[in-house]
Amino acid sequence: INKLERGEIKSYNELTNEDKKKIVEFYYNNKSIKISDIHKFLDVSQRSVSRVLQESNINTRLKNR
Repeated sequence: INKLERGEIKSYNELTNEDKKKIVEFYYNNKSIKISDIHKFLDVSQRSVSRVLQESNINTRLKNR
């Protein structure tokens, strides 16, 4: 049984390009959700969300002021 079958979250190193795309799309489609809460909806680590958004040149500090 792999981690996803057990309902665990993915770390950054386990993310596929498709996972990264979903994170960025989720960010743009759900502006009312805080950056710190995005990981709860996508079953990825909080650190991986911020790292993927940074890679996409999205300034996460401005959103939650």
